[in-house]
Amino acid sequence: MATSKRKKDNSKAKQKKELVQQANPDATSQPGEAEEPLKADLLDDFLFHAANYVYVRRKLFISLAVAVVAAICAVWGTFRFIEYRENQRDEKLFRVERVIFDTVLSKDQKSKKALPLLQEFLDEYSGSEQAALALFYRAGLYFNKKEYSKAEQDLNELLTHLEPGSDLFFLASLNLANVLRDQNKAEEAIEILQSAKADALTDIILMEQAEMLISVDQKDKAKELLQVLMKDYPESYYATKAKQLLEIL
Repeated sequence: MATSKRKKDNSKAKQKKELVQQANPDATSQPGEAEEPLKADLLDDFLFHAANYVYVRRKLFISLAVAVVAAICAVWGTFRFIEYRENQRDEKLFRVERVIFDTVLSKDQKSKKALPLLQEFLDEYSGSEQAALALFYRAGLYFNKKEYSKAEQDLNELLTHLEPGSDLFFLASLNLANVLRDQNKAEEAIEILQSAKADALTDIILMEQAEMLISVDQKDKAKELLQVLMKDYPESYYATKAKQLLEIL
């Protein structure tokens, strides 16, 4: 009887448990097992809505993609155009340099060929780095033709665009000093040389200043500069020249 009653109780308990499971099937599952399907469902739901969003607004996304591609192409095209212009500019200046440094041509021939090319270059590429060289070359050609006022104008314009202390600034200052000297403007030439002083080129400036002072009969000041040159730059080529000048002053 006891065994039969126990079996009956067990059967009732089993039936009750099955009813509970049927009513709430997730109650007996493990937490991890329930979370994984939930995450998968959320991811699928997100991807579905994202795909639907893109599809609904496909025209907008296509327009954005076209705009991005067009912008990239525009930048690339601009870069290629600038590169082409720079190469073209360099080639035009090189044509001028071939004329200027042609040892077969006379000074007059160089001027006749190079001056129109330089004017054309300056009209087209004004403000570029090569324009500074073009002005420097043109001033030299004017100087060779003894058109000193034009050379002076070009060199003064060039100096306003150059950084003091640069090599081209020094050379332009030196040339301008010579142009001024040949116009009997020695005092102005000395001022230009003074402003062009650079540590690496001081010996040249000292010699130029001394010669300018000699040309205006200021021999005492010239001697002082020549003595400084010999003392501070004994290894310079101009030290020997300074000694020779001192002997005849």
